[in-house]
Amino acid sequence: MFTVITRATSRQLTTLDNLKIELGISGTAEDDRLQRLIDRASAAVCSYLRVPAANDGSVTLGLETIAETFWQSPWTGSRYNMLMLARMPVTEVVSVVAAGEPIDLDDIEIDGAAGILRRVRGSSLGATGCGRRRTVVTYKAGWTLPGTAGFTLPLPIEGATIGLIRGARFAATRDPAVKSEWTTDIERVDYWVGQIGENGAFPPDIAATLDPFCYESVG
Repeated sequence: MFTVITRATSRQLTTLDNLKIELGISGTAEDDRLQRLIDRASAAVCSYLRVPAANDGSVTLGLETIAETFWQSPWTGSRYNMLMLARMPVTEVVSVVAAGEPIDLDDIEIDGAAGILRRVRGSSLGATGCGRRRTVVTYKAGWTLPGTAGFTLPLPIEGATIGLIRGARFAATRDPAVKSEWTTDIERVDYWVGQIGENGAFPPDIAATLDPFCYESVG
């Protein structure tokens, strides 16, 4: 587990303005409901991507500063100097302190996309001898979110969030008891059945868009 030092300024994976443009909505009559749908869809996407929760239970893809503590036993082989960080992408390592001693960041190598930190010079990040050693890594991880100039959140993630909201908004206008409908010999229409994040079920196209960003895929 880890502690958030500086929180993301927002957890919403799209903005009201972006959503309204994509859905062709003018006016403000739906604004309150759309904001709630943005919150729900953003949380559902984070859950689908299996974003790790901080000590306080907070979950976000937004950029945050994090302090993560590792209690390590002696390692053997090539992994003795490597740590897997909980959140990604890692954009900056602020500090690494092992057994109370700061490590020169010039001795640290980071694979930000995978969240892998390595010590390339000096002794190991792990324990030595028979003991255990406390290593604390302070780092920045996540993306800047829509609403920030030049935001870095991948556009497919924002698009998937908007797609969930589009489906939820459309579903609200039809009979929830109808699973599918068709006109004989002319047309057949099948609907994805479910609510945002319900039982982890996502429409297949949205799931396929998000899968490359899942923590189990990139970690």
